[in-house]
Amino acid sequence: MGGAVAHLSLFKRFSNAAADIERLKKTTAELNEVKEQLDLVTSDYNTTCQSLANTTRQLTDTKVRLMEFEELFQQKVAQVDEKYRLKLQELRTQNTELKRLFVQKCGELFDEKTHSDLQTSERVKTARETMESLVKSKQRAKVNLAVGGPNVEDKIRGGKTRPVSAPGTRLETETAHLTAGETTDKGRKREFITPEINLSAVPETEMLRSKLFSPDSKAKEDGDYSI
Repeated sequence: MGGAVAHLSLFKRFSNAAADIERLKKTTAELNEVKEQLDLVTSDYNTTCQSLANTTRQLTDTKVRLMEFEELFQQKVAQVDEKYRLKLQELRTQNTELKRLFVQKCGELFDEKTHSDLQTSERVKTARETMESLVKSKQRAKVNLAVGGPNVEDKIRGGKTRPVSAPGTRLETETAHLTAGETTDKGRKREFITPEINLSAVPETEMLRSKLFSPDSKAKEDGDYSI
Protein backbone atom coordinates (compact mmCIF):
# COMPACT_ATOMS: atom_id res chain seq x y z
CA MET A 1 0.00 0.00 0.00
CA GLY A 2 2.78 2.30 0.78
CA GLY A 3 4.42 1.56 -2.57
CA ALA A 4 1.32 2.58 -4.46
CA VAL A 5 1.22 5.90 -2.69
CA ALA A 6 4.84 6.54 -3.55
CA HIS A 7 4.22 5.56 -7.13
CA LEU A 8 1.25 7.94 -7.34
CA SER A 9 3.29 10.72 -5.86
CA LEU A 10 6.04 10.20 -8.41
CA PHE A 11 3.49 10.10 -11.24
CA LYS A 12 1.99 13.41 -10.16
CA ARG A 13 5.45 14.94 -9.92
CA PHE A 14 6.47 13.78 -13.35
CA SER A 15 3.15 14.67 -14.88
CA ASN A 16 3.56 18.20 -13.51
CA ALA A 17 7.10 18.29 -14.87
CA ALA A 18 5.88 17.29 -18.30
CA ALA A 19 3.35 20.08 -18.18
CA ASP A 20 6.04 22.44 -17.04
CA ILE A 21 8.24 21.29 -19.90
CA GLU A 22 5.44 21.94 -22.36
CA ARG A 23 4.88 25.36 -20.91
CA LEU A 24 8.63 25.98 -21.00
CA LYS A 25 8.82 24.97 -24.64
CA LYS A 26 5.86 27.16 -25.46
CA THR A 27 7.32 30.06 -23.52
CA THR A 28 10.71 29.53 -25.13
CA ALA A 29 9.12 29.57 -28.57
CA GLU A 30 7.24 32.75 -27.72
CA LEU A 31 10.44 34.22 -26.34
CA ASN A 32 12.32 33.38 -29.51
CA GLU A 33 9.55 34.92 -31.56
CA VAL A 34 9.66 38.05 -29.45
CA LYS A 35 13.45 38.12 -29.83
CA GLU A 36 13.09 37.89 -33.58
CA GLN A 37 10.57 40.73 -33.52
CA LEU A 38 12.94 42.66 -31.27
CA ASP A 39 15.75 42.08 -33.71
CA LEU A 40 13.56 43.30 -36.54
CA VAL A 41 12.52 46.36 -34.57
CA THR A 42 16.12 46.98 -33.56
CA SER A 43 17.21 46.70 -37.17
CA ASP A 44 14.46 49.07 -38.25
CA TYR A 45 15.44 51.43 -35.47
CA ASN A 46 19.08 51.34 -36.49
CA THR A 47 18.09 51.92 -40.10
CA THR A 48 15.87 54.80 -39.06
CA CYS A 49 18.65 56.26 -36.93
CA GLN A 50 21.08 55.97 -39.81
CA SER A 51 18.57 57.59 -42.15
CA LEU A 52 17.98 60.33 -39.59
CA ALA A 53 21.70 60.90 -39.30
CA ASN A 54 22.03 61.07 -43.07
CA THR A 55 19.06 63.41 -43.31
CA THR A 56 20.48 65.59 -40.55
CA ARG A 57 23.83 65.73 -42.32
CA GLN A 58 22.16 66.57 -45.62
CA LEU A 59 20.09 69.23 -43.90
CA THR A 60 23.22 70.72 -42.40
CA ASP A 61 24.97 70.66 -45.77
CA THR A 62 21.92 72.19 -47.42
CA LYS A 63 21.78 74.93 -44.80
CA VAL A 64 25.46 75.69 -45.36
CA ARG A 65 25.00 75.77 -49.11
CA LEU A 66 21.91 77.93 -48.71
CA MET A 67 23.86 80.39 -46.59
CA GLU A 68 26.60 80.42 -49.22
CA PHE A 69 24.03 81.01 -51.96
CA GLU A 70 22.41 83.79 -49.96
CA GLU A 71 25.77 85.45 -49.39
CA LEU A 72 26.70 85.07 -53.06
CA PHE A 73 23.27 86.39 -54.07
CA GLN A 74 23.71 89.44 -51.87
CA GLN A 75 27.13 90.04 -53.39
CA LYS A 76 25.72 89.77 -56.92
CA VAL A 77 22.85 92.08 -56.04
CA ALA A 78 25.29 94.59 -54.57
CA GLN A 79 27.46 94.38 -57.70
CA VAL A 80 24.48 94.85 -60.01
CA ASP A 81 23.18 97.74 -57.90
CA GLU A 82 26.57 99.41 -57.95
CA LYS A 83 26.96 98.86 -61.69
CA TYR A 84 23.55 100.26 -62.59
CA ARG A 85 23.87 103.02 -60.03
CA LEU A 86 27.03 104.20 -61.75
CA LYS A 87 25.36 103.75 -65.15
CA LEU A 88 22.33 105.76 -64.08
CA GLN A 89 24.56 108.45 -62.65
CA GLU A 90 26.50 108.55 -65.92
CA LEU A 91 23.27 108.75 -67.93
CA ARG A 92 22.00 111.57 -65.72
CA THR A 93 25.27 113.42 -66.23
CA GLN A 94 25.06 112.90 -70.00
CA ASN A 95 21.43 114.03 -69.99
CA THR A 96 22.34 117.19 -68.13
CA GLU A 97 25.23 117.86 -70.51
CA LEU A 98 23.01 117.25 -73.55
CA LYS A 99 20.41 119.66 -72.18
CA ARG A 100 23.10 122.26 -71.63
CA LEU A 101 24.47 121.78 -75.14
CA PHE A 102 20.94 121.91 -76.57
CA VAL A 103 20.21 125.20 -74.82
CA GLN A 104 23.61 126.53 -75.92
CA LYS A 105 23.02 125.52 -79.54
CA CYS A 106 19.54 127.04 -79.47
CA GLY A 107 21.04 130.28 -78.21
CA GLU A 108 23.73 130.20 -80.88
CA LEU A 109 21.16 129.51 -83.60
CA PHE A 110 18.98 132.34 -82.31
CA ASP A 111 21.93 134.73 -82.25
CA GLU A 112 23.02 133.63 -85.71
CA LYS A 113 19.49 134.04 -87.09
CA THR A 114 19.18 137.45 -85.45
CA HIS A 115 22.53 138.51 -86.90
CA SER A 116 21.59 137.15 -90.33
CA ASP A 117 18.21 138.90 -90.24
CA LEU A 118 19.92 142.11 -89.18
CA GLN A 119 22.43 141.86 -92.03
CA THR A 120 19.67 141.09 -94.51
CA SER A 121 17.63 144.02 -93.23
CA GLU A 122 20.65 146.31 -93.51
CA ARG A 123 21.35 145.12 -97.07
CA VAL A 124 17.71 145.62 -98.05
CA LYS A 125 17.65 149.05 -96.44
CA THR A 126 20.88 150.08 -98.16
CA ALA A 127 19.68 148.72 -101.49
CA ARG A 128 16.34 150.51 -101.12
CA GLU A 129 18.01 153.81 -100.24
CA THR A 130 20.41 153.42 -103.16
CA MET A 131 17.62 152.59 -105.58
CA GLU A 132 15.56 155.51 -104.29
CA SER A 133 18.54 157.77 -104.90
CA LEU A 134 18.91 156.37 -108.41
CA VAL A 135 15.19 156.85 -109.07
CA LYS A 136 15.33 160.43 -107.82
CA SER A 137 18.34 161.10 -110.04
CA LYS A 138 16.52 159.56 -112.99
CA GLN A 139 13.46 161.70 -112.27
CA ARG A 140 15.59 164.86 -112.02
CA ALA A 141 17.25 163.99 -115.32
CA LYS A 142 13.86 163.51 -117.00
CA VAL A 143 12.59 166.76 -115.52
CA ASN A 144 15.61 168.60 -116.93
CA LEU A 145 15.04 167.01 -120.32
CA ALA A 146 11.36 167.95 -120.22
CA VAL A 147 12.15 171.56 -119.26
CA GLY A 148 14.82 171.85 -121.99
CA GLY A 149 12.28 171.01 -124.70
CA PRO A 150 12.25 168.52 -127.51
CA ASN A 151 15.26 170.06 -129.24
CA VAL A 152 17.52 169.08 -126.39
CA GLU A 153 16.25 165.51 -126.39
CA ASP A 154 16.59 165.35 -130.18
CA LYS A 155 20.12 166.64 -129.94
CA ILE A 156 20.96 164.03 -127.32
CA ARG A 157 19.37 161.22 -129.32
CA GLY A 158 20.82 162.47 -132.63
CA GLY A 159 24.42 162.66 -131.49
CA LYS A 160 26.60 160.24 -133.38
CA THR A 161 29.71 160.64 -131.28
CA ARG A 162 30.14 160.40 -127.52
CA PRO A 163 31.23 163.70 -125.94
CA VAL A 164 34.44 163.77 -123.99
CA SER A 165 32.50 164.52 -120.80
CA ALA A 166 30.15 161.54 -121.28
CA PRO A 167 30.57 158.74 -118.72
CA GLY A 168 32.58 155.81 -120.00
CA THR A 169 32.58 153.43 -117.04
CA ARG A 170 29.83 152.03 -114.84
CA LEU A 171 30.95 154.11 -111.87
CA GLU A 172 30.93 157.27 -114.01
CA THR A 173 27.46 156.34 -115.28
CA GLU A 174 26.12 155.94 -111.74
CA THR A 175 27.80 159.22 -110.73
CA ALA A 176 26.23 160.97 -113.72
CA HIS A 177 22.79 159.65 -112.72
CA LEU A 178 23.33 160.83 -109.16
CA THR A 179 24.47 164.35 -110.18
CA ALA A 180 22.07 164.86 -113.07
CA GLY A 181 20.00 168.06 -112.89
CA GLU A 182 22.21 169.92 -110.43
CA THR A 183 22.63 173.67 -111.10
CA THR A 184 25.33 174.46 -108.57
CA ASP A 185 28.53 176.23 -109.42
CA LYS A 186 31.27 174.31 -111.14
CA GLY A 187 33.77 175.25 -108.49
CA ARG A 188 31.62 173.80 -105.73
CA LYS A 189 32.34 170.24 -104.81
CA ARG A 190 29.40 168.00 -105.65
CA GLU A 191 28.09 165.59 -103.07
CA PHE A 192 26.39 162.42 -104.13
CA ILE A 193 25.56 159.10 -102.60
CA THR A 194 27.85 156.29 -103.56
CA PRO A 195 26.55 152.73 -103.02
CA GLU A 196 28.38 151.01 -100.21
CA ILE A 197 27.69 147.54 -101.57
CA ASN A 198 27.76 145.80 -104.91
CA LEU A 199 24.20 146.10 -106.13
CA SER A 200 24.54 143.28 -108.60
CA ALA A 201 25.42 140.89 -105.77
CA VAL A 202 22.25 141.59 -103.75
CA PRO A 203 19.07 139.74 -104.86
CA GLU A 204 16.83 142.42 -103.35
CA THR A 205 18.51 145.09 -105.48
CA GLU A 206 18.01 143.10 -108.65
CA MET A 207 14.33 142.67 -107.78
CA LEU A 208 13.87 146.40 -107.16
CA ARG A 209 15.86 147.20 -110.30
CA SER A 210 13.67 144.92 -112.43
CA LYS A 211 10.52 146.54 -111.03
CA LEU A 212 11.78 150.13 -111.44
CA PHE A 213 13.17 149.73 -114.94
CA SER A 214 10.45 147.49 -116.31
CA PRO A 215 8.61 148.70 -119.50
CA ASP A 216 5.39 149.26 -117.52
CA SER A 217 7.18 151.44 -114.99
CA LYS A 218 8.92 153.46 -117.71
CA ALA A 219 5.67 153.93 -119.62
CA LYS A 220 3.94 155.11 -116.46
CA GLU A 221 6.72 157.60 -115.68
CA ASP A 222 6.78 158.91 -119.27
CA GLY A 223 3.04 159.38 -119.14
CA ASP A 224 3.30 161.30 -115.87
CA TYR A 225 5.94 163.68 -117.22
CA SER A 226 4.22 164.25 -120.55
CA ILE A 227 1.16 165.78 -118.87
